[in-house]
Amino acid sequence: MNITKHVTMPKHEILTAEEKEQLLAKLKLADNQMPYMMVTDAIARYYGPEKKQVVKITYNNKITRSFVTYRCVN
Repeated sequence: MNITKHVTMPKHEILTAEEKEQLLAKLKLADNQMPYMMVTDAIARYYGPEKKQVVKITYNNKITRSFVTYRCVN
């Protein structure tokens, strides 16, 4: 079963190192200050990000419209 094709699953993208640095500079945060996603999470296991990589999560639905959040893989 492909969990990324489920109706309620938001879009996940792994940021490059350059995109991560730009995001952290923009938000004035360190990667340990960001919300995290466990490496054992089902989505993390599917995409296979390494620890300390940042995942951009985009929700699109009727209530929130378009909402973007970020998680650092721990």
